[in-house]
Amino acid sequence: MDLALPKYASVSNKRIFLTPNLMNRWTYIPEKIENRKTPFVLQTGFTDIDTVRFHFPENIYPEFLPQDSKITTRFGTYEAGFKLEAGSLLYIRRMTRKDGEFPAEAYQELIDFYKSVSKADNIKLVFLSKT
Repeated sequence: MDLALPKYASVSNKRIFLTPNLMNRWTYIPEKIENRKTPFVLQTGFTDIDTVRFHFPENIYPEFLPQDSKITTRFGTYEAGFKLEAGSLLYIRRMTRKDGEFPAEAYQELIDFYKSVSKADNIKLVFLSKT
């Protein structure tokens, strides 16, 4: 898919803020349950792989690009990385969630995993304009 999104980034003076995860941000965080007593089931395992290439005018350059991220838990893995090339930025995101039955005491770990993924999916990149 080839998109032109002229108002996707927000601008403040010479800085341009961009959230690279264009279409697949994780938003679901399970409700916190204190002292959970029963196991829980994740019924559907999946793998999502997203690749987005952003093209920039010559007068735009990165001020801040985050480190690549990797999260590994018993529930799955999350990886996101950035590769800066001449005039473009390549963003690759991969999330794998395992299915299965998990013990009650692992529930908080699941919440933490989803929170970490959501935070990583909403990270902002900062670019500067030479003009």
